[in-house]
Order: sequence, then structure tokens, then C-alpha cells
Amino acid sequence: MYKTVAVAFALLPVILARTAAEDIEKASAVPVIKEITGLRMMATRRQGFRRTKPQTFESAEELTSAIGEEAAEKIIEQVGFEEQFLVLFQWAGSGRDKLSFRIEETEEGVKVVFKYRPGVTRDLRPHTHLYAIRKRVGWEIDPKDRPPRFPRRKQDR
Repeated sequence: MYKTVAVAFALLPVILARTAAEDIEKASAVPVIKEITGLRMMATRRQGFRRTKPQTFESAEELTSAIGEEAAEKIIEQVGFEEQFLVLFQWAGSGRDKLSFRIEETEEGVKVVFKYRPGVTRDLRPHTHLYAIRKRVGWEIDPKDRPPRFPRRKQDR
């Protein structure tokens, strides 16, 4: 009897690890985050879209009403709204502005943190970044994110 219990306890970590690995494999079919690329930049800034307050879309209807049917069709082909939602950042700034992300493991689960790095050139360019994030994954903008700072030129002083 004790040998049976000992064998059961010995195999328990193997069984649990296999179950956890199967769960991860199923979840990995949909990536945590994916940048939607190959889209033409939106030439006009739409009201309410900002770098610090991105727009989220949970369904194809929301996306179509916000950006138009033609542009939405190209995006909908690349996204499964049953398993993902969209986050759209749009702003005008330096041509060298960068928006990046990192994936963090927290006690609550997986979280995507977006980081903005301002460019130092004084040219004004439109920026649009669209990300598909797996549902049940949290996201936020890096709390240390700062507004752009431009170096002063001699003639500005």
C-alpha cells in the first residue's frame, strides 16, 4: 500500500508538468502579441487617437466604424477576434520616435508593457502602430514613459 502511494506521489509532478506543458502548447497557438504590419499609414489623424491613450477594438464592427471598411478588411484577415483584441496607437511626432513592447510574467499572469522612446529630430511625422494581443493578457503603457524632449539649438536661445 505504501509503495503504491509513494509511486503515485512520485509520478504526480510528471503528470502535472505534462498537463501544464499541454496548456502552454495550446495557448501558444495564438501569440501573446503580434504587430500588424504591411498596412499603409493612416494619412489623417483621427480624433481621440493618441500615443498615451491608445484605442482598443474587441470586435470587427468596432474596428470598421473607427477606421473605415476598406482599411478594416485588410486587418480583419490577420486577426481572430475570438482569441485576440487590437490596440491602436496613433500620433504625430519626430520621425525617429519608437514604440516597443516587452512581455512580463506577473502574479496575475502575462502582461504586455509598451515603451515609447522619443526621437530627437524636429520633423513632424505620423506614426501608427497596431498590435493584436491575446485575450486574457493584460497590457499597459510603461509608467516611466516621458514626453518628448528636443535639444535646444543655438538660434532658439
